[in-house]
Amino acid sequence: MNNKLHNTTFAVDEPLVDSFLEFMRRDYLPAMTNAGAERCILSRMPSAEGVPPCFAVQHRQAAHVAEALAMVEAGLKAQMTSRWADGVVWFDTCLDVLLETDNGQGR
Repeated sequence: MNNKLHNTTFAVDEPLVDSFLEFMRRDYLPAMTNAGAERCILSRMPSAEGVPPCFAVQHRQAAHVAEALAMVEAGLKAQMTSRWADGVVWFDTCLDVLLETDNGQGR
């Protein structure tokens, strides 16, 4: 099992949310999946009033696709910078999975 969980958190200016989500659905998640990311999940994070909406993408990846996946992700993030400049910002983290359970329903 791959014991690394990759997370990218995005802060998105409110007027850009719809186009950002469309980009994630149409471009980002499919490209990451095609490059070898496993179980891509897009989530919206609760935010307080006055705080930009935040979203997170989490996925696993096998070691043998790490370099190719990093190149695809860098290209996608360059597209976002070109399209929205500072209207969408992000940071990446790589987490060591300590415990994982599965309810057997494939969720």
